[in-house]
Amino acid sequence: MDATPRYMAPELFRGGYKSIQSDLYAFGIVLYEWLTQTRLEASSYRDWAVLHCQNLTIQLPTQFLIFLPLLVGLLQKQQQNRFSNADEAINCLKQIQIDKNH
Repeated sequence: MDATPRYMAPELFRGGYKSIQSDLYAFGIVLYEWLTQTRLEASSYRDWAVLHCQNLTIQLPTQFLIFLPLLVGLLQKQQQNRFSNADEAINCLKQIQIDKNH
């Protein structure tokens, strides 16, 4: 496995293959860390697996709750429930109404 555990999709911890959905999951983690200004932490490969496969919950600062539907689509634990391609993520992003006064 040549993926970084911090950004690995749950199916990769179970021996699954890389796919567009695993890439979208990794992007979701990057976006989540950026929005929350925190990095996910774990001390071992097993801890990373537990975090991504069982314990990851999305908690956003109030001002970024508009991004929740995007993150939910990117960070589903089950691969088949995640966005199936980048166009789906982009379409979700287009639906977000950003207050241009902030």
